[in-house]
Amino acid sequence: MRIRSVTILIDPNNPTHSLESASSLGSSMIEALQKSGLEVQTMRLATTPFSTWCRLDGSIIEKLVGFEKQTIDNQFNYVSVGPLSAEDSDAAGFIPQILGHTSGLFCTMHLLSKSGHPSMKSIKTCAKVIKENSTLTEDGFVNLRFAALAGVHPGSPFFPAAYNGNSSMKAHIAVESADVAIDAFSNAQDLESAERLLIQAINELAERIHKSTRHLLPEGQTDSGIDFTLAPHPDEDRSIGTALEKLGLPGFGSAGSLAASAFLMSILDQANPHRIGFNGLMLPILEDSILAKRTSEGLLTIQNLLLYSAVCGTGLDCIPLPGDITTEEIIPILMDTAALSSRLQKQLTARLMPVPGKKIGDMTTYEFEYFANSRIMDPVSRELNGLFSLDGDIPIRTLKLIDRFARE
Repeated sequence: MRIRSVTILIDPNNPTHSLESASSLGSSMIEALQKSGLEVQTMRLATTPFSTWCRLDGSIIEKLVGFEKQTIDNQFNYVSVGPLSAEDSDAAGFIPQILGHTSGLFCTMHLLSKSGHPSMKSIKTCAKVIKENSTLTEDGFVNLRFAALAGVHPGSPFFPAAYNGNSSMKAHIAVESADVAIDAFSNAQDLESAERLLIQAINELAERIHKSTRHLLPEGQTDSGIDFTLAPHPDEDRSIGTALEKLGLPGFGSAGSLAASAFLMSILDQANPHRIGFNGLMLPILEDSILAKRTSEGLLTIQNLLLYSAVCGTGLDCIPLPGDITTEEIIPILMDTAALSSRLQKQLTARLMPVPGKKIGDMTTYEFEYFANSRIMDPVSRELNGLFSLDGDIPIRTLKLIDRFARE
């Protein structure tokens, strides 16, 4: 297991939250974790939503470009400036310009309105941003730094979804721990022992992190805030696909994969007493060699990834799409993600990556150490018409299982 990130969350409107103090806190956390024998990959900064501390006009580009430079000067590897709300979606046209003028800045956008319903206006606007982002470079890589959020709460240390929800400073930790599940499942004799071994391993590691950092936590923060989402790495021995297939699947994406996803998520629900953020099953296609391979084999599709997200997961992550996909074809994918989140009250994201010049079935050709190349996925998406083509919210009501079972 490695620490993917020590993420410091601040509110730029709070005069006590200087970048210097945030950097000092992050560096102290990293030093403590390293002394406990854990490798730390990055130190990151996440802020309250940028609409709360930036004017939503042309001045925002210069302001955020300058802010990124300040964070780099203070030893942060990356910065997330939080999500634009559905109600502020008219300002989303600035996002491609902001991302085009920065290299380590992430931002996001909410798909759900304040009522918790999918906002078609926000969904359409977000699709336009994804399409425009994909044209900024020859490889479409800018969309790695942008995601659509549906029901995502503040506090997760994982990028691009990380943002602060109030005026207090916090220090949260994201782990890279798919290998922990591989070890547990490799040594298990049955499903009960697989469950027991993984819960034990997660709890021991979480407590190790907590003990090494709790004396450093900012005032008011009583817990270390660990997101134990089983984040993968392109190496097969650090792949969440490898872990899931250790349960007996012939290939993740085949029948039985939903059960494997639900089983693993039920374990995560019981583990990690210091939880924050997703604490779920992350399935980023381009960040996991086994998932990339199964996608190339045709086993994984956008539709079954959304199916697995109904019982676990963080949604659609690092999805390679054809470069000629239209904005109108992106909209239904975002709409499905938002609807699933709204109906089931789940935290979901969509990080979609149209790749210029690539068609369905072509291989990506990224030369990025944290990516595993895969085939371009078929979006199986067409332009909407009729009532779904209108603006406004989709009035999806939350699924109330307890009430339903009581009636039956």
